Amino acid sequence: MQTSPSSVAEAPGLYIGPRFEALHAELLRFVRDCPAEGWRAPTADEGWGAGVTAHHVGAIHYPVIDQAQAILDGRPLTVATRADIDRLNDEHIREQADCTPGDTIRFLALEGERVRTWLATTPADALERTADIPFMGGPTTVGRLLEVVLIDLAEGHLRSARAAAGVS
Repeated sequence: MQTSPSSVAEAPGLYIGPRFEALHAELLRFVRDCPAEGWRAPTADEGWGAGVTAHHVGAIHYPVIDQAQAILDGRPLTVATRADIDRLNDEHIREQADCTPGDTIRFLALEGERVRTWLATTPADALERTADIPFMGGPTTVGRLLEVVLIDLAEGHLRSARAAAGVS
């Protein structure tokens, strides 16, 4: 007898749980392995230092779970437009421009555990809930929001940071 997945972490199709775990491990490995001279090297895609780009993933991408939970709770989104995202990005880069690898590892570990817990405790059917998300182009499922922000865009930032820092 086949059982249904009990949480978002186990949901078939998007495989968000395993994809997040792999990305998170790669991000931590990058921060640990990044040479000092590469930490501040500007990324070609974002124009930010490689280190602050890694920190950005934990500060801006991991908290997409808060937006997903708002959708599930029927609350308005606090980040809905491209202007909201640009404002958050600008604030983060200014505030964390001097982040260190140690600070970044501690921060990513904390935020990563928050994501892991949310994925493990949120029912799998939550992925199908839909909301109007302007920065996603309109009505979007929670699953798609997580796939794009938590995984796809974060992977792009990691690739960019690795290239800038010369870390494979």
